[in-house]
Amino acid sequence: MLSNDGPLYDILGVTRNATHEEIEQAFNNLAELNDPDIIMLQERPSRQRRNHLLEAAERLVKIVEAYHWLGSPDRRIVYNNFIDVGIAAMKTAEPWRNVSLWD
Repeated sequence: MLSNDGPLYDILGVTRNATHEEIEQAFNNLAELNDPDIIMLQERPSRQRRNHLLEAAERLVKIVEAYHWLGSPDRRIVYNNFIDVGIAAMKTAEPWRNVSLWD
């Protein structure tokens, strides 16, 4: 389940109150763990290796995108405002499960 901090914060494993240094450190750690080139050097060849490398590459794309938005103070402000508006809209809207299209 995603937190109210927003999915990009969840991807990096930091809170909305994280400092720039904490965001940068989380990015560096996750990028190294999910770098397909590093994984290739550490793992022995196997049938599952290809799938593992593809999954790591997909995770790395998400990590880089999260850092793109949260690593820049200006983009982070825009993203935080977007999250605030979305959360406010969800709190004021009627739950969709109670809406019937047939009534």
